[in-house]
Amino acid sequence: MKVFILLTAFLFLSSCSKTHRTTLHEVKGLAFTMPYKVLVEGIDHDKVKEVLQELVKEVFDEINRTYNHWNSDSFLSVINKTKSNTSFEISEDFHKVLMVAKDIYELSDGVYDPTLKPLISLWKSSLETGKTISQEKLQELRYGFEKIAFSNNIMQKIDPSIEIDFDSLIKGHLVDLICEKLNKHGFVNYFVDFSGDIRAHGKHPSKRAWSVGVLSAKNQGECEMSPLTLNNAAIATSGSTTQRWLTEKCGIVTHIINPRTKAPISVDEKKIATVTVKAKTCIIADALATAAFAYEDLDTLNSFIDKVKKSHEDVDFIVTMYEKDY
Repeated sequence: MKVFILLTAFLFLSSCSKTHRTTLHEVKGLAFTMPYKVLVEGIDHDKVKEVLQELVKEVFDEINRTYNHWNSDSFLSVINKTKSNTSFEISEDFHKVLMVAKDIYELSDGVYDPTLKPLISLWKSSLETGKTISQEKLQELRYGFEKIAFSNNIMQKIDPSIEIDFDSLIKGHLVDLICEKLNKHGFVNYFVDFSGDIRAHGKHPSKRAWSVGVLSAKNQGECEMSPLTLNNAAIATSGSTTQRWLTEKCGIVTHIINPRTKAPISVDEKKIATVTVKAKTCIIADALATAAFAYEDLDTLNSFIDKVKKSHEDVDFIVTMYEKDY
């Protein structure tokens, strides 16, 4: 019945479009402790904002039910808690997310890996409590995306101990889902921002292209920003500006783990500070940004970028480096 009401409301709005001028509608708030903002050009009518609010809520609810590993009742949590080779029936959307994860996992030769959840949890606990992690404990952990098998509607953990964490791409996927719903409702000019993961379509009501500011300076301490135009495109950024810890042995480290070293990436002079990726979809931009930041030097990162561009010609990377003020 809800769908019928929404559809009826939108048809009503469409039929009135000839007598109403357009305006820029804004829906914003907090979800999963992070800010979001949706800007949409539509007819100047109160019902438009109601439709947008319901649309956004539906997407956040779906992400929470399916992909939120912090929600113990989510579908992903059920998969993680199941310590057997049980097969799971998956949706078309879940299959799509797995396919993107597999693509970036293979392009990065395993540097990007959504099955690092046990390793991430172990390090986060260690960094927050100051307790040392033994090599034996690190060796006990099981991960590797190749230990997951899936087809169009079935997924199985080849190794029952594998746990999945889609945090590295789910913000981008959420943005894409909102955009898909906006398209279905007939909106053509919009801007969706979920905590820095952004996708824009069409034009701003002023008839200019949508644009965002991205860090372009080598020294992050200067916070120099440059405009980036988004013509039916998305961006996502990964970096070491948040979730950092000061350790005795390694200095400042970030929340992103390098699976090859089994350790957090450190913040150091001449190292990569941020990676911003521009792509057609936000899920691709999000996953690639996470993968790119896990490369700890420019040479290996550039090799990865060259490899990515062979299969994703529309992707662009913006990389900033630390100098002294980190």
